[in-house]
Amino acid sequence: MSEKEIQKNQKKLEECEKQAGEYLGGWKRAQADLLNYKKEESSRIESAIKFANEDLVIQLVSFIDEFDIALSHLPEKVRDENSEWVTGLENIKSKFISFLSKNGVTKIETIGEDFDPLRHESIGESEGGKSGTVVEEVQPGYEIGGKIIRAAKVRISK
Repeated sequence: MSEKEIQKNQKKLEECEKQAGEYLGGWKRAQADLLNYKKEESSRIESAIKFANEDLVIQLVSFIDEFDIALSHLPEKVRDENSEWVTGLENIKSKFISFLSKNGVTKIETIGEDFDPLRHESIGESEGGKSGTVVEEVQPGYEIGGKIIRAAKVRISK
């Protein structure tokens, strides 16, 4: 083999090695992109599953509100008798709360907390307590996994 042919083959080999390196780099980037895509998609699916039933949860929370209203309007005489139907209402409410809790729904803390406009909705002011703290809860608020599904309606101190 002549010197020219050797140089020609060596040049061709270098070009092939360069091209192989480019292909390998491209393949590695594509593999990394695919892995990143899988992670992002998995996160999106997980989030969608977590919050898919948000509307249903909001409706269930309104049942708890209705139980609170019903129980608050009971005459003292009925409360004092400790009747079975009052106990039944309280048990049903308790089961709703337990069900929501098992599914990641938590009640937002209010009384004595500093007012947080992301978690609380002020519907007025009231006397007592440190200025800017919640002194009365008018309607409880709830969250799922840190996402507020309903802000708590509260009164704050002046």
